[in-house]
Amino acid sequence: MDNILALFVCDNYIQAAILGGDGTCKPLPSDRDGGRYYLYFKQNDAGGYDYGLQYLMPYRNGEAGAEGDVLQRIGEGRRDLELALYAVTSAIVAKTTGISRCVASFSDSVDEPARAAIGESLVRSGLQISTREQLPAVVARHFARSRGMLCNNRKMAVVETLGNDLNMYIVNINGNACDVLAKRNAEGLGVQPLARAIAQKIVNNVNVTAHIIAPTDGKALAAEIKRHYSLSEKVIAYFDKNPNKDTIKLSTNFACAPTQKCPVGLSREELYADAANFSRQYAAMFANDLLAANGCRVIDLESIILVGNTLENPTVLKGFQEIGGTKVVAFHGDFMDFMDGMIAAPAAPAAVANNAAPAEDNEGTMFQMANAQSAPEPPKQPVTPPQPQYQEVATIDVNTLRKGALIHLDTFDSTPGKGAAFQELEYQGSGIFLIIGSSRSLAPGDIAKPLVNSWKVGIQLDFNITRDGRNIGKFRTRPVVKISIK
Repeated sequence: MDNILALFVCDNYIQAAILGGDGTCKPLPSDRDGGRYYLYFKQNDAGGYDYGLQYLMPYRNGEAGAEGDVLQRIGEGRRDLELALYAVTSAIVAKTTGISRCVASFSDSVDEPARAAIGESLVRSGLQISTREQLPAVVARHFARSRGMLCNNRKMAVVETLGNDLNMYIVNINGNACDVLAKRNAEGLGVQPLARAIAQKIVNNVNVTAHIIAPTDGKALAAEIKRHYSLSEKVIAYFDKNPNKDTIKLSTNFACAPTQKCPVGLSREELYADAANFSRQYAAMFANDLLAANGCRVIDLESIILVGNTLENPTVLKGFQEIGGTKVVAFHGDFMDFMDGMIAAPAAPAAVANNAAPAEDNEGTMFQMANAQSAPEPPKQPVTPPQPQYQEVATIDVNTLRKGALIHLDTFDSTPGKGAAFQELEYQGSGIFLIIGSSRSLAPGDIAKPLVNSWKVGIQLDFNITRDGRNIGKFRTRPVVKISIK
């Protein structure tokens, strides 16, 4: 039986599983912290390192012998920290037996020197990475397989916050091959917006009065904000348990001045307002810095796939839905569950029999072996037929539309400050449309009734809008530059 060790390496943790040739997925959890091997360390008396989440705050507090952010620091030249990595890789390998090879998927937050260090540490532990897998490729193929889609040159967007950062991609999936066409990364946006807002407010308020860190020392301020994420969770829990409390007073310190106690007061209203502003950043960055910057439109995408708990925040999710409508699909943020779902999901038939090894190690092989079967190869046909594509038309008569027809209105305006805009609608019959996506005031789920039934390029369209059973007035589009129907 061909058993594969599969690893996901993020900025501050590793997850591991055994992918069996019989299609099973067996997680290899840490003995110390459950599913993840956290990359926080403390030197022990034997000259090596112990690892675990328990060493997070000792490291943030600057305690002697405590280490963290090791992948980032290795990337900056701290090769001596590779000994700490060995404590984790050796613990993972010790849980494996009968492994034929190792495949690894790396977050974009892990740069090339750190990836090489992981590989070298595994070699020292007795295994070698045979295949590197790009995370967006794993996500896109899982999505396609789980829906039985036949993907021939289809574009998808993948957005993930599995670590501390926000990583966004445009990918093209063609069969089992997946290419990353464009990407955009933003440091620190992997953290929940409210936790981020609280940590920033605490550090900034304390520093304004106590002047502990120079305002120009951005690196020290960022480290202190990250250190206060654990206190943020306690503040969130306090407000959750005390819904009638509008403020909280607490005392904290900075790592560089541990004996200096600093009082700080926080307002629930201010914190939640800051968090709402942070939440709106995600969809705006996606629309402007990823899509528009790379000449990609929502209509060009098969799906917009969100992976990570931060992206399940209601305000964050709503922002993406206002852009992509029903194309937005959110997955829960634990990679191990995601990996297990990938193994169990129905897949397009694969040309693998008798547990044979894959013909070539490339980006299409990470989970391919998990679908190997001993039975004869089934007929090569898609589980579902290919879906129809949007077709551009010059005019539309609402009276002739079939129920379920999808209409995409491109209302781009080249005027400075305006730019891309669109409305995506699904015809419900009887002259009524359901809004499934909009770049402006409309929201998915709104009901729209057009005031005219003949639509054509160049005109503005007026709709009466109903939201949650309540009429909210008339909406007028910008002049339509393109009409597409599916």
